[in-house]
Amino acid sequence: MSLLYLFNPSTLIGQLSQASLQVIIWIQIFKWLKSHVKKNYSKSSWYLQGTSKGDGEAEFLMLFSAVPQHTTSAIFVFLGTYFNSLQLFTMGTLGEFAFEFIELYDLFMALYVYNNCPFKPVMIKSLLFHHVPGVIVIIPMN
Repeated sequence: MSLLYLFNPSTLIGQLSQASLQVIIWIQIFKWLKSHVKKNYSKSSWYLQGTSKGDGEAEFLMLFSAVPQHTTSAIFVFLGTYFNSLQLFTMGTLGEFAFEFIELYDLFMALYVYNNCPFKPVMIKSLLFHHVPGVIVIIPMN
């Protein structure tokens, strides 16, 4: 089996391979981004204001991480559509899948493994309502 087949966006194995790779890459990016923001900006007024609302620092950092990820994925979806490129479009949609998967994984680990979920029940329900359809729909729709 060649690498071209393994990452071919028109096959299920290619979609799953690319999705797995994106999950691994985005996990590392999110770890770096969250630690960088906490280390360098935790005393700034915008950080303190952002963490004082909602469910605190965990929600703020989750939303802060979503901005570069969603922007990157949207750019790839746009470029894939504009240039009629299946590979670019797939990279964008699987980037969204990676984000949805990572957020659900983190939520379930916090709820059921570590028993220290930082979110209120209403936030948990909204996260589930938002992320579950993305995980279920993105790979079959590609």
